Amino acid sequence: MSHRREARIKCPTYRNIPVSSEIILTSERGITNNCMLFRAVKDHIPGASRIMVDLQFIRFSVNGIRFRYHTPTRAAYNLASFEAGDEVRPFTFTLEGSGAEASVSAKTKTTPGSAASIRSWAVAHRLMTQEQADRQGKLSEAIKTAYLEEYPETAQTVNNRRRGDSRMRTRPAHERVKMDRFYGLRLQNGFKPGGEPT
Repeated sequence: MSHRREARIKCPTYRNIPVSSEIILTSERGITNNCMLFRAVKDHIPGASRIMVDLQFIRFSVNGIRFRYHTPTRAAYNLASFEAGDEVRPFTFTLEGSGAEASVSAKTKTTPGSAASIRSWAVAHRLMTQEQADRQGKLSEAIKTAYLEEYPETAQTVNNRRRGDSRMRTRPAHERVKMDRFYGLRLQNGFKPGGEPT
């Protein structure tokens, strides 16, 4: 089980994050992890990972710290206009430290047989480096087999993950765009795609 504890951390301000014409041309409509703001944050902020973008917030992690910034109005309108099929010109935006939130994720317990527990076990047994574990790539069958030899009672959990079974179901990309990118801003600011900020 993961527990999130809030920490008083000063959020940095990232000024003049560029959204170039190249980023705009290669961004994809309806693909959250290839939208223009996602790409700009990834390119401009060193070490940014687990990036999530919608019309209300831009979230990402750096060195284990999770930051949440309000999406600047101009950036949000440009993103929504792009999704609506309108032409968007290169622009810059700033993520303000004031008003942003930060938290530290601390995993206090992992489920036996989960990928996280297998990685921790593999690092302890020198079957992989900590750097390899942090990358969270696909676990090899050899490591899974060795883990099961020591913890056979976790076979059901491990085998379910091998088959790709999961209780979590995600919405299709086009539904995520409608719900996540447009819902909050439309209600909050009377937004209409292709319009201008008020």
